[in-house]
Amino acid sequence: MSEKYQKLDNKMVGQMIKALRKTKRISVTEFSERTGICRSYITMVEQGDANPSVDVIATLFAGLGKEVVFGVKRFRSQTAKAASTESRDAALLG
Repeated sequence: MSEKYQKLDNKMVGQMIKALRKTKRISVTEFSERTGICRSYITMVEQGDANPSVDVIATLFAGLGKEVVFGVKRFRSQTAKAASTESRDAALLG
């Protein structure tokens, strides 16, 4: 049986994050403030020099308004989960 899943490539993930961030015209400083991840680590991720956890990747993509799905399991950062819960609660109180 052949493996159909591709290994996560840190350089490719970093390039995707950087491209999305630049498309949205978000500075690294602003992105850091949005995500709570320090600027130097974001730069390392974008350059492919870091090995970010799934939660960090999900947090970075959430900071760009994107959700990440790995295989068949959907991962959402703790920050994204909290924001989703707050939005749902606000809608219910509405």
